[in-house]
Amino acid sequence: MSYLAGKIELMKLREEYMKNAGKDFNPGAFHDKLLSYGSIPAGLIAYRMLN
Repeated sequence: MSYLAGKIELMKLREEYMKNAGKDFNPGAFHDKLLSYGSIPAGLIAYRMLN
């Protein structure tokens, strides 16, 4: 169940990040930035990536 909850959070983050980036969205850059934060909770990653 926790895997699914994390997946949903990351999908929401990706959608919001895509909206903010617009036509400049780069999936590879998104994933590189996402993974650079390590294993902290998805909520904290979202806060850092969107602010």
